[in-house]
Amino acid sequence: MLLKNFFKKSKKEKAVVEKKAVQETGDAVKNLPSVSLKGDDFSFQVLVGPHITEKASIVNNLNQYIFKVFKNVNKLQIKRAVEKLYEVNVDDIKILNMPAKKRKLGRTEGERSGFKKAMVKLKKGHKIDLIPK
Repeated sequence: MLLKNFFKKSKKEKAVVEKKAVQETGDAVKNLPSVSLKGDDFSFQVLVGPHITEKASIVNNLNQYIFKVFKNVNKLQIKRAVEKLYEVNVDDIKILNMPAKKRKLGRTEGERSGFKKAMVKLKKGHKIDLIPK
């Protein structure tokens, strides 16, 4: 309804309609449930996100978590990012470079892009809730 009336109004009235729309979207965003992450900008430049697969969920019971990370990071940067973001103590990190896989679609050949993942083992007594309930 806002867009229908938007084109019929003057510039001042359009500004008022835009302001109301921005306020309504802002209120909607404020009401969303939030996950409390304590990290800084550095943490989000290192970690892409958790890598959730069937194998990863099995390994979570052994206090190990798998994250996708950017290609140019090292173990120390990953350790610092996980500790800041999730407020846990990291015991060990293993890094794997997953290669690109060849794919075909008819005559067209291509690759699915590869990625880098980190297996993070936490010290006893620490836990990460990757999927909040």
